[in-house]
Amino acid sequence: MNNIKLFLTEVDQHHPRPLINRRLRAYIILHALFFDRLLVGDSQFNNNVNLRSLIWDKEPFPSTTAGTLKDFSFLLKEGYLLPTIRQDYSSLESLRQEHENRKIDNVPPKEFVELAEQYIGNERESYDGETVSAVFRKRCLIAFSSPDNYGKGKLSKDKQNYIYDYLAGQDHLLYKSLREWAEKEMKASRFTNRDYRLFDRIVAGAYRHNVPLALDVNIDMPLLESRDPFPITFNFGDKEGQSSIFVNKHSGEWDLPPALHLSSSFLSMIPAESLIYIKGSKNKNITPLPSYKKVIGYLENFRSGKSISTDSLLDDFSYFLKETEVIVTEHLGRKPKISYLERKRKATSKAKIDLVVDGTVSAIGFIPVVGNIVGIIYAAYGGLQKMRNAMRQEDFIDGVINGKSSIAESLLLDTSKGKSNGS
Repeated sequence: MNNIKLFLTEVDQHHPRPLINRRLRAYIILHALFFDRLLVGDSQFNNNVNLRSLIWDKEPFPSTTAGTLKDFSFLLKEGYLLPTIRQDYSSLESLRQEHENRKIDNVPPKEFVELAEQYIGNERESYDGETVSAVFRKRCLIAFSSPDNYGKGKLSKDKQNYIYDYLAGQDHLLYKSLREWAEKEMKASRFTNRDYRLFDRIVAGAYRHNVPLALDVNIDMPLLESRDPFPITFNFGDKEGQSSIFVNKHSGEWDLPPALHLSSSFLSMIPAESLIYIKGSKNKNITPLPSYKKVIGYLENFRSGKSISTDSLLDDFSYFLKETEVIVTEHLGRKPKISYLERKRKATSKAKIDLVVDGTVSAIGFIPVVGNIVGIIYAAYGGLQKMRNAMRQEDFIDGVINGKSSIAESLLLDTSKGKSNGS
């Protein structure tokens, strides 16, 4: 495998509207089809009850609907899914113990982390806690100095300044201690309950992305109606001022095989084990599909700012869709009726391949024409809000942007002496 990684930013128990049950399962399976390895933060891995229940069938907190498969331990065994662990923790168990001592919510049973570590073995993705803390602090300061977060229907300017001054006086920020501070302010009548909810949403957005920003890996976020109130900028490629990746290419429609298997309902039913016939097995007894390796190679080249052949991409992606559909429909946990499959195939006989190019945006997307199939944006270059607006009229349900967002030096600068203008 090329070891192309994606940090799953939407797998967070602090999300204002967290993914649960089949939606969470579909989200993870979808991204597993287009990345070699999916990463999850250690706290999210341990403490997200919904994720745990997909990995461990003995999860004591009932969080999945009847019939939802609980086989994601296979993703751990094959190295497709891996928790990132802070460098100063020796294991997920040491993190679990610390969280238990600090009375963090939803700490897992010891049996869960023991099982997870057995599956993971010596595999390890680690991050520097000091870097993450610095990024978290800086992003909170940017958020609470941004005009986007105060005004009518939001925090008052005075309260935003009050929060900013408190944050600027802290050398290190922890999510739990920050929430505890806000709760005390609410009890002292300096914050209303509404102020606290707004505060928590903004802080949760900053918290959700601090680890992947420190790791410098691909991250994702919803394209249209983002559930994340925190502003984030994607950077693609190493060249400054690059305005387009495709030259003289425009949106169009090509006849591609149906993207039936990209619907949320189908993705949620696909057994995790079927992925080895697409991505290859850890023991190398099963090799990845050649079309899989080609497609993720194209997408990674696009994300890194390199030119790719559109015609070759379309040919290989078309073949990948055909092979993948055969595999996933053969392995569906619950067989749909033949008539239903045929209707879906007719409805998705075409897919729109958008190559959006203008002065500020270059994006590549594979968009099935029907509304209940997942629309996906795999890569983009700049202009996040403009791209959202441009694509808002397309037939999306769950459009997602995947791209690398590197740490700018400004994220690590001392901001205690003055407010940031943001980015």
